[in-house]
Amino acid sequence: NGLPVQLPATSSNSHEYQIVITTGVWRNSGTTAKVAMEIYGADHSTGILQLGLLEPGADNLLFSRGNTDVFVLKVDKPLGAIQGVRVGHDNTGENPSWFLEEIVVLDKEFNQSWTFSSSQWLALERGDGRIERLFELTPKRVDFNQEVLKRWWKGLTETHLWVSVVAKPGRNRFTRVQRASCCLSVLLTAMLTNAMFYKLDGESVQVIQIGPLKFSWRQVVIGIESALIVAPINILIVFLFQKGAEKIRE
Repeated sequence: NGLPVQLPATSSNSHEYQIVITTGVWRNSGTTAKVAMEIYGADHSTGILQLGLLEPGADNLLFSRGNTDVFVLKVDKPLGAIQGVRVGHDNTGENPSWFLEEIVVLDKEFNQSWTFSSSQWLALERGDGRIERLFELTPKRVDFNQEVLKRWWKGLTETHLWVSVVAKPGRNRFTRVQRASCCLSVLLTAMLTNAMFYKLDGESVQVIQIGPLKFSWRQVVIGIESALIVAPINILIVFLFQKGAEKIRE
């Protein structure tokens, strides 16, 4: 959701990995604690990596609810096939409990990736009370219902204009103020187009009734015409805000 975080590099920096860590989307899933991890390869391990707390140059916390945080790691030589990762935190801050969704390790040079699913708490007062876990590489078993729910909620909080005003991921650069401005734009343009077509429906002899609702075909046509005016304007506004966020990343 934000700029990749560069981890302290070794001397030669000859081999690059990306570490993608996803935090759960539910309430209080994010952590204020300091997170550390170690990656175990068939040939070498990384040693303990301090993943930090704040994104450089920003006020947004890493590992906030719904975040997908990306870290860049450069090492002297390849680790080999990744066998496992150990991750934990120091249980500090106002809300140290952390719901870790998954960790993905990507070898950028050999175009390989390893996924370690978690979907559990690292917290003293939740689950089994552990704040450190070892995830070993095992055949991936996909819980269909959980995967659908996760993708649905992520799509809702990131792309649904109204819901995302409250529930957007913490480090997403399309801010709440910008999203609220887009919502206000939708309301105002809808009101304007309705005013444009006010009393233009004329007298309609054919009235359709569905339960307590009554409307005419002319009113349906006016609704479609209004949508065709409102939608392009607001899609453009959203697009410009999103492109502006991408330029900030660069």
